[in-house]
Amino acid sequence: MQPAILDRVSAAVSDLSKSERLVAKAVLDDPVLSSRENIADLARRAGVSQPTVFRFCRRFGCNGFPDFKQTLAASVDLGEGMRRAPGIRTGDSVGDIVRKVVLSASGALKDLQRDLDETVLARCVDVVSQARRVVICAQGASRPEGQDFRYQLLSLGMACEFHSDPQSVLSAAASLRQEDLLLVISLYGTDRDCLSAVDLALTNGAFTICVCPKNSPLATKSVLMLACGSSNATDDDLLPNAIRAKASLKILSGGVSLRRAELVRQVSPKIRNALKALGQPSDDSQSLQKDSSPDDNGALKPGEPITSLGWKL
Repeated sequence: MQPAILDRVSAAVSDLSKSERLVAKAVLDDPVLSSRENIADLARRAGVSQPTVFRFCRRFGCNGFPDFKQTLAASVDLGEGMRRAPGIRTGDSVGDIVRKVVLSASGALKDLQRDLDETVLARCVDVVSQARRVVICAQGASRPEGQDFRYQLLSLGMACEFHSDPQSVLSAAASLRQEDLLLVISLYGTDRDCLSAVDLALTNGAFTICVCPKNSPLATKSVLMLACGSSNATDDDLLPNAIRAKASLKILSGGVSLRRAELVRQVSPKIRNALKALGQPSDDSQSLQKDSSPDDNGALKPGEPITSLGWKL
C-alpha cells in the first residue's frame, strides 16, 4: 500500500529544493486549507512561484496541481489531515491559534467516531453497569477525566471511587475482587502505577477497562480497552488524546445511564435532595441491588436499543 500523501511529503522534506520545502511546509501546516485553495493561493501562501508548486506536485507522482489537490482532499476526508493539525509556532496570529486548536479538536472527534469499536463499547457498558464496585484510577494529566467520570457514575447512584496517588491506586487495586471493576484512564498509556494496578486487579479476578492510546503498554494489559489517540503524544500535543478520552467516557456513561435506567429513576430524587442539604446526613441507607445477573442472551449488543437491567432498592 502506498504511504499516505502527507506522510510522503513529510518524509521527503530533506530531499526537496529550498523553494519546494516552502511548499511542503505550507501543505503540512494546513492540509485542509491546501486541499481547498487554487494553485495561485498556495503559491502565494508558500512564497513561491506557481511553476514551483507544479514541480512539487509532479515530484509526488501527481499529473499537476488538480491531481495533487484531489489526492490531498481524499486524505483530509479520511482524517489524515485532522490528525496532523500543526502545533502553535512563533509568528502565529490569534486566528492561527484558534484555527489550529479547533482543527486538532475536531480531528480527534472525527477519529473517535471512525475508530470506536461498538462491540467493545457495548461490553464496557455492561461491565460498568453491573460492577459491584468501580475503582477509577488516573494520574497526572489524566486526572480531570477520571474525576469527571467518577462524578458521572455517582450521579447514576453507583458505588465508585477515584484514586490518583500511588499508594491509594495500588491499595485500591489490591482490594478488588470478582464483580469489581478497575477503570484506568491514561492519556499516555505508560503510567507505572496504573500498570501495576491492572496486574493486581487481574490477579484478583476483577474486570479492567483502560481508556488509553492503542498499542500502549496499558492497552496490551487490559481486558477491555477504549482507544484515546496516539501513544507518541507529547505534553504539547496531548489535546486530541484528552478529547477522545473525555468523549469516550461520556459515551460510556450515557450507555450506562440507559442500561441502569430503572435504578437511576429511583435514586435520582435522593441524590438531588442530598445535594440540596449538603453537609446533612441522609436517613436512607438502603443498598442498591440487581434482581439477578443477566445471562449471555441479555448482553448489550451494538446496533440495538439499550434496554434497562432489572434493579431494585
